[in-house]
Amino acid sequence: MARLWIAIDGKKKVWKIPAGGVTIGGEGSQLKLADPAVEPRHIQVRPAGDEWVVTLTADEAMMLVGGESTTEAVLAHGDVVTIGDTEIHFEDEEAVSAAPAAPAARPAA
Repeated sequence: MARLWIAIDGKKKVWKIPAGGVTIGGEGSQLKLADPAVEPRHIQVRPAGDEWVVTLTADEAMMLVGGESTTEAVLAHGDVVTIGDTEIHFEDEEAVSAAPAAPAARPAA
C-alpha cells in the first residue's frame, strides 16, 4: 500500500492511494487541492505492476519529481512531487516495512 502526504497549515495530511490510483488537482479531481496554481486534473498516481507511476495529465501544466521537470516518473519511497505551489510526498509502506532495522545501541562501557 502506498500513501501521499501534504503539509497543510503546518499539519501533515495523509491519504492512502486506492488500488486503482488517484487523480490530483483542483476541482474534479479525486484528491482536490486548494492551490490556485494547480489544474483541475493535474496529475495521476497509479500502480504499474509492482511500482507506482505519476503522470502529468494537464496539457498546459508542469510537474517536478525530486526537483526535476518531467511528464512521467516511477515513484520511489520518499519522492517529492511538486505541482503548483504544493509538495506531495510519496511513501511506499512496503518499502518502509522491508527496510532493515537500525542496529541496537550498545551500552556505554
